[in-house]
Amino acid sequence: MRVLRSYLPTSWLSVAHPRLASYCVHWPFPGRIHPSGRTPVVGAGKGMVHDEGVAGKSSMRGRQTVRDMILSMLAIGGVVFVGYLFIPHSEGSGLKAVDYRSSAASAKRAAPYPVLAPEGLSDRWKATSVEYNQDKKRPKAWHLGFLTPGGQYAAVEQSLEARDKAVADAVEGAKPDGTATIGGQEWQRYQGKSYRALVVQSGSATTVVVGSAGWEELTEFAQSLR
Repeated sequence: MRVLRSYLPTSWLSVAHPRLASYCVHWPFPGRIHPSGRTPVVGAGKGMVHDEGVAGKSSMRGRQTVRDMILSMLAIGGVVFVGYLFIPHSEGSGLKAVDYRSSAASAKRAAPYPVLAPEGLSDRWKATSVEYNQDKKRPKAWHLGFLTPGGQYAAVEQSLEARDKAVADAVEGAKPDGTATIGGQEWQRYQGKSYRALVVQSGSATTVVVGSAGWEELTEFAQSLR
């Protein structure tokens, strides 16, 4: 009986064999439309039909979910952008500029030698580190570091150390590289593995202008020292 029901339409069975047709009461049948007008689900259980409205609602919920995700991402992005505007940050160098003038004034009062600091440099030179050291390791040592306009490092180091010791501390693998006349003084040039330096002896103090900057920027820096 079930084999016949799988292949014979109910209308044919009603005419050929009314009693046999009475057994065919469950839907769906392959290729037939349910009296309710809904599309049958082939291979489904007895009495089950596919409701097109369910698929439509699922599709709508999917679109709403995607839209909500996009709106949430836009909202979060807006908050992050506003926060970025109000948080102080550097101009791409990753280094925070420091005000060295008050430290230089204090060091000049305390040091037993003329402490040097630059004057007249353009705003493109950014002071990034300053220190007057009075500990036992390097007593009365003055340091002032800058980020150059070319994005390199330049600093002035002063101490009571002898020239050779001061150069060895400042420049790894330093080797003499001629001389340069700056501000009426003769400075000794040294070239190292990564850094280069201009060195001059002034009384008891050794002044070293050192950095990864090229000779031109180091010379400009040394000329500005007062």
